[in-house]
Amino acid sequence: MNLRYLERFPKENYVDIFNNAIFVEIDKLFNFFIKLILKYNGDNIKSDLNQILLQEYNFRLVLFICFNVFILIGYLVTWLPLQIKISDEIVRTKKMLEIIPDEVKDKMSSLNNI
Repeated sequence: MNLRYLERFPKENYVDIFNNAIFVEIDKLFNFFIKLILKYNGDNIKSDLNQILLQEYNFRLVLFICFNVFILIGYLVTWLPLQIKISDEIVRTKKMLEIIPDEVKDKMSSLNNI
């Protein structure tokens, strides 16, 4: 815009410049073009957002599957052998307690439940 146009108005009436027909027309044109741009970009943004969400969903699904695989491997490698070892120790302990004669078991109250 030309500065000479602004020089026609006194400094006190600068606010009235924006109520001028030229600025109103410029505002209407900007609103029209902005609506067109947003409508065009809205479809692009929507498709891009759907693609990003789909990628994030796939990434989370892969992470969940990897987490489950690591839990399964951890169970098979550490927990299962530990449980087998503990079960064997319990069976050996019970067999050792069967060697104790019944008379001794009757005298000791802690061995009565075995």
